Amino acid sequence: MKKILTSVSDFKRFIQSDGYYSDKTDFIKQWMNGETFTLITRPRRFGKTLNLSMLKYFFSIKCESKDLFSDLAIGKDSDFCRDHMNKYPVINMSFKDIKDANWGGCYEKIKTIIAQEYDLHTDIVESLNEREKNYFDAIRNLKASFVDYQASLKFLSEVLKKHHGKGVILLIDEYDTPLHNAYNNNYYEKAIAFFRDMYGPALKENAGVERSLTTGILRVSKESIFSGMNNLSVSSVLGYEYSNYFGFTQEEVDKILTCFNRQIQSDSVKKWYNGYKFGDQVMYNPWSVSNFAKHGILEEYWINTGNTELLDSVLAFSDEEVKKDFMILLEGESVNRVIEERVSFPELIASESIIYGLLLSSGYLTWSAVDIDDKRTLYTLKIPNIEVNRFIQRLISIASTKYLGSVKKVFEAVDQGDWESFKKELEDSVLKSVSSLDIPKERSENLYHMYILGMMIGMSDKYEVISNRESGRGRYDIAMYPRDEGKSGVIFEFKNARAAEELSNVAQQALQQIDDHQYEADFKNRGFKHIWKVGIAFRGQRLEIKYK
Repeated sequence: MKKILTSVSDFKRFIQSDGYYSDKTDFIKQWMNGETFTLITRPRRFGKTLNLSMLKYFFSIKCESKDLFSDLAIGKDSDFCRDHMNKYPVINMSFKDIKDANWGGCYEKIKTIIAQEYDLHTDIVESLNEREKNYFDAIRNLKASFVDYQASLKFLSEVLKKHHGKGVILLIDEYDTPLHNAYNNNYYEKAIAFFRDMYGPALKENAGVERSLTTGILRVSKESIFSGMNNLSVSSVLGYEYSNYFGFTQEEVDKILTCFNRQIQSDSVKKWYNGYKFGDQVMYNPWSVSNFAKHGILEEYWINTGNTELLDSVLAFSDEEVKKDFMILLEGESVNRVIEERVSFPELIASESIIYGLLLSSGYLTWSAVDIDDKRTLYTLKIPNIEVNRFIQRLISIASTKYLGSVKKVFEAVDQGDWESFKKELEDSVLKSVSSLDIPKERSENLYHMYILGMMIGMSDKYEVISNRESGRGRYDIAMYPRDEGKSGVIFEFKNARAAEELSNVAQQALQQIDDHQYEADFKNRGFKHIWKVGIAFRGQRLEIKYK
């Protein structure tokens, strides 16, 4: 029987190790017949690296690949194989491991990666003139200048074409990883300046390149990195081109489950791992499906495969509207929003449309419909499946703990209806986590609302947590519907007090508002008999609670 190889991304090793392979080799022909310069963005672990490795082995003039492809779809096209297999010089570089805390370390790794690629092409040195040879050796020996490394891809492609008489196949994997990491570590401007001047000459009308494919998760804005490159063809999660080559189709999953005797769980696998819409295709997460086929257990396999620091920041620091949307999305509903796929990192937290573009490109959201009016395009967005939903719930809880302090005792107090302990623990958390300097008077109610909402999301396994929904004759601040019908529901109402001596009265007013608007009607309609009503008043770092 074939083996499930989840950790192998080298195509040759994968095939020779008898790994179970869902044949994606038709991608080779479609891509070769497409645009000269292409960028494909997909979520992590959706097969980008394996597909680039496949292209390298198929096209490289230094490989003998007939046996690798003979039993695959592309191998049946004898004319295409005759014309293209092992006929081109290939430059293949990956930036997936550039995750340094400072620009100095990042730049040294970039130089090393480029030098290692040059090492693979020393067979052409004898055909270079003296100037070219000196340049080539300086790059290889890590002695070239900053500007030389920026021009290194263009130079290598030109001399390879001159030597072999064929344009280069240029493959760049995870181009955005260094930029993502640079943003997280506060050296984004230095990184973007380097890569802009490296990619520009290499990818803009470079006669040394026959075809180029760049892959990543995010589509970094043209203004940031691909300035002036009108020749770049982009295939994102919204694009229809190449839509079935990254991830598994329903037919492919059916074959995998049958091969490994897991077909009895096909409905559950669909709920857990399906739901990613790429163009006109709805795809499965290939990493999770492969791990399920291997282990036979429905688990969250995908979540441990990448850095979530950027998503942590989005969940912790985005505005109230984004957090409200997450409450809706986590309940399995959808929202209609404008998205901007082209990520500009410096504008990330300030722009809702870029946040949604990031979440869509990264695989945390999917899209199902488009509504276009005269001024904008709205996308219907939702969380794709159970795995991602559980992951985001846990990430929100972790983010709450990370940025707001320990909330375990607050959870216990809410769950037990112990509101005196809740007041004590909440006050303690506020004192430790919230500076009075961070609380603008006109926004303090919203700040505390989101502060407590961030904590309560951490109880999503026990409660359906909903914020600012219409109920009865008004709008409650937070409602918590217990998933165990034997427990009590909770309604929170928040108010800002103008002075410390008013806290008690204002908390009573908040409690009275719950009664006046009959917010508990929702709970009664759902069959819950007991509801805790909790009014909370804030003034700076002080608070008062009234409940019944």
